[in-house]
Parts: sequence; C-alpha cells; structure tokens
Amino acid sequence: MNSTRSFIPLLVAGCILMLGLSAPAGTIYPWGSESTAPEGDTFTAIAAGTGFSLAVDSDGVIHGWGSNTNGQLNLPTGEDYKDVAAGQFHSLALKADGSIVGAGRNIEGQLNFPAGTDYVAISAGGWHSVAMRSSGAIVAVGSNFYGEGTSPLGAGYKAVDAGLSFNVAIKSDGSLQVWGRVSGDLQDDVPVGNDFVAVSAGGYREGVAVVQHAMALRADGSIAVWGNNDALETNAPQDAGYTAISAGGNFCVAIKKDGSLYAWNADGVMSVPGGNAFVRVSAGTDHALALEQFGHLELLSPVGGEIFATGSVQPIRWQAVGGGVGTVIVDYTLDGTNWYEVSPPARPETTVTDPNGITQYDWFVPLSNSDACRVRVTPAVGDAVQSGAFRIFHCPLRADADGDCDVDMDDYLIMLEEWLHSDDLIAGRSYAGDFDADGDVDDEDLAVFDAAWLSRRDDANWNPAADISMPADGVIDMLDWVIFSQNYLMGVE
Repeated sequence: MNSTRSFIPLLVAGCILMLGLSAPAGTIYPWGSESTAPEGDTFTAIAAGTGFSLAVDSDGVIHGWGSNTNGQLNLPTGEDYKDVAAGQFHSLALKADGSIVGAGRNIEGQLNFPAGTDYVAISAGGWHSVAMRSSGAIVAVGSNFYGEGTSPLGAGYKAVDAGLSFNVAIKSDGSLQVWGRVSGDLQDDVPVGNDFVAVSAGGYREGVAVVQHAMALRADGSIAVWGNNDALETNAPQDAGYTAISAGGNFCVAIKKDGSLYAWNADGVMSVPGGNAFVRVSAGTDHALALEQFGHLELLSPVGGEIFATGSVQPIRWQAVGGGVGTVIVDYTLDGTNWYEVSPPARPETTVTDPNGITQYDWFVPLSNSDACRVRVTPAVGDAVQSGAFRIFHCPLRADADGDCDVDMDDYLIMLEEWLHSDDLIAGRSYAGDFDADGDVDDEDLAVFDAAWLSRRDDANWNPAADISMPADGVIDMLDWVIFSQNYLMGVE
C-alpha cells in the first residue's frame, strides 16, 4: 500500500531492481495531509504510510518524519539500506545484504520475518506484512484473521503488495492472485490476463468498515482498478502509457509515460505536483510522495552512417538514463541546417516503450537525396542528443513497386496483382497521388500524403483520398507509398 510499482526496468514489489545499476537519486515532493519532506536531491526510495513517511538517501541512510506514536520511525541506524515500506502503524526496511528490519507496532507479529539474506522486496500493510525472496517465494507475517498473514505456496511470483487486510500478487504466468479479506468485488472482479507487470493494494477504515481496492498495471501501460470502492474504478484513466502505480487510502496515483503525475479519488481527478521527471510514487492513507529525478537521453538509433531509402520506415530509438526527461520532440534535418519535426509528432500515443525503458518511434523517411541528414531528440528537461550524418536516397525506378531500389520478381508480383486495375483509380485525377487534382503529383500532394501517413479509418488524420493501394485497405502505409512514389513528379513541367 505504500511503494512505487513500476515496470522499468524490472519490478518486484516495494523496490525496483536496477540490474546492477545504482537507483536514481532525486527530490521528494509530498502532497495531501502531510506536506513536508526532507530537502535535497539524493533520495532513492520513498514510502508513505498512515500519517508518516520514510525515505532512503544515496548513502543508504533512512529518513523518517511524521507520526511516531507506535515507534514506527525508530528503525535502526545505518548506511546499508536500499528500500523502505510504511504501513498502518509499522515500518519495514530492506538492507543491502537482503535482510529485513522493522519498527513500530508488532502486537500481531507484523515485524517477525524469518531470518534470511535473500529478500528482494517488502511491503507493509495494515496489521500484517509481506516480503519476497529472490526465488519469487512470498513470506507473509502478522495478523491472519482473514488469511492475509498466510504465505502462498510455491515460488516464481513476480510482485506482491500488502493492503489493509489483503494482498495482491503477480504469479509466474503474469496473472493476478488476491488473498485475505477479499470478499465481494475485490475477489469477484479480479482482472484476467497474463500481461500484468505491477500491482498495488490500498484502502481505508470508515468506522468499523474497511473499504479496500487494488490496482494492476499491464504491459501496455493501461491500469486496472477493482475492489469495494466503485468510484475509484469508474474514475480510473482509460488510456495506456503509464509506468508506475500506487494505491492510497481513498485515492490512486500513477506516473504517465511523459514522467508527469496523475491521481484520482472518488470525486475525480486530483491536484498533483507539476513536473515531467517523476520516477517513483508512493500513496499512503491520506498523503502521497513522489520522487523527481532528472536524467539524460541516449540516442540508440540512428547513430550515423546509415543509408535509408525514401519512403522506408526506420526506427528512431532513445532511452532516458538515470531519471525522467519529460516529453520529447523528435525532429530531423536534410541539410544540417533546417530542422523539421517528425510527422505525426513523437508522443506517447505514437511511440512504444519496452520494459527496459527504450522508446521507439517508427519514422517515415521523407523524400531526399542527401548525405547530410540527421535526427535529433530534445527532452523537456536536459540536453538534446542527435545522430551523426546519414544518407537518404530516392530511387527513380518507376517499376520498383516495393521501393527497394531494384526491379525484380517481387516487383513483378505486385504489378501482376494490380494488372489492369487502372479503373480503380479515383476518377478525375490524372495520376494516383494527385490529391489536389491539378494534373501532377508534386510536393503539395506529398504533404497531403505525409499528413495521413500510418492513419486508419476513424483516426483524426485519416484521409480516404490517400488510401490509393489497390484495393483500398483502410490504412495509409507502404502499399500506398509504392504507388505514390511511382507517380511522384509525374505531370510536373
């Protein structure tokens, strides 16, 4: 109920394994009922509980603030901590050697983990706790009135989180499992599927009643919410592209693909700190913490020296290293001087980010014959990166139906399929691709085609006139480009 749940680059509940790299260090932003946090930009882990908060800095030292009525801030001193978890009235800390220590209320035994140095994740619930071993086995301790303190059999679990009196986990096959106090919708409405990468459990007490909910993040960045709080499910975002989630008392928080925060409660969207470089978030009962850490970009492709054909689709790939960089602008130059933004713009809905944090934009290579071409990626924060010079060429062979700059059997098969299909050309045009019907296929027509590139029916930029493949197939893609490129500059005097 208290730690970031993220899938970049590898998730285990309560912490993020950085595959040998040190965790990003950044600044803590609090909001809600608790609005204070230690200053500085050296923090690597955060946890929000019930009226108190915890953090770990880059030296491995724990910082605690807020309520200490049960001694939950009195964790042992040291410089060897890598993660923390904050529950209702107790705290947990994971040491660099894989052992667990705790502080605060322990009447139910929520601090009594078996000794060991193979723990990789921790989560503190209401009156119980859970942890994960390196084998993927889950260990649950503390209150077991509803079975929440029972450890599930087997190993291979990928993530686990503790709520007030229940747990949610991702099994080895990527599906979800809940146990504990999970009556009603919390049990009946568990999302199905095998593509879950992060989970978080939340809830709050209302008199003697307990209202609980859970969140799960899919590989495509979409969020599922279910449980006994229907309003949270109704108000959950319906789009994809989220990278981290955390369930609070009566609210939910997520980090968008662009590094900004998004939160909602039963009343709708909540106000959150601004910024585009958040890498972790933790929701407590009535407050939340977010960790902002600025990183830098690395451009992975192109790097320079490549040769691309006009009309081909080439991947532009980049990675944010060490933290967030916000929304990026991707542009290109054909002469080393004048820059043009790619079309459509590189936005979360037009890019794909894999579990390793590498983002890819599929670039429709423009018409050019130049060896001074470059690609540039500019982040909202930090410095731009650009490739070395590469070459773009345009092949003038009109019989090159597949655009690979030679005329071979592949082109013959395309021409055979379209043989005598000239009647399918749109009436009133001299050539397929003459979108403005002025008797030629020129740069104005290329602009029309470029604006509709990769669109489908019902897309905002869909243009049926550009669907010139034979027969029309409802998407503007390479099949249309082959025909357009064959007719480019036809009729131009």
